[in-house]
Amino acid sequence: MTEEIFPFAGQVNRQISERVNSAESTVKKHVYVICKKMNVPNRASVMCRCVLEGVMPQSI
Repeated sequence: MTEEIFPFAGQVNRQISERVNSAESTVKKHVYVICKKMNVPNRASVMCRCVLEGVMPQSI
């Protein structure tokens, strides 16, 4: 179920870009925008916030 909801959890930009057939720079920009909108410094903080707010299960 986690794979269906968060298919890119734990993957680096290159892995995500290959999976969605997009440029690595595009993925990097999207990650940046998500961090900025959530007011967190990095993708690890995004994941932590999602767990704390109940958006994502703790065991991923």
